[in-house]
Amino acid sequence: MHMHKLLTEGAQYANIYSYLPAWLITVRYSFSWLQRIIGIFTGFGILAKKEIARKIAIAIGCFTILTVYWKHPYPAVKLHTQYLEEQFGYILAQTGTGVTFPSMALFAVIALCICDIIFWGISIYFLTRPAVKNQFK
Repeated sequence: MHMHKLLTEGAQYANIYSYLPAWLITVRYSFSWLQRIIGIFTGFGILAKKEIARKIAIAIGCFTILTVYWKHPYPAVKLHTQYLEEQFGYILAQTGTGVTFPSMALFAVIALCICDIIFWGISIYFLTRPAVKNQFK
């Protein structure tokens, strides 16, 4: 799904990170592709119970936890919520609460970061259990 989105919505990707220099957007975009390609091969390797895939998955998890804010930076989420407001803001307006998509940007960043930390924390914990490690030998 993310690979399809990177292919079809490259202009929107560049717009969301428009606060960055153009060269950094290109690096970030390329790194996004690299992560997904490595992730696919790692997933196949885990299904095949390859030890190297288990170790790569742990490394990806550690990297993601350590750099989680780089994955979900506030300025990018803020720009994305402005786009959502333009497209779907009328839905929230009907509630009469005064809540807008941009007003939820900080909460969205926090939720995205927490979800990634929990997911990868559980994944690392699982992949480092002795019984699981034995399955990959």
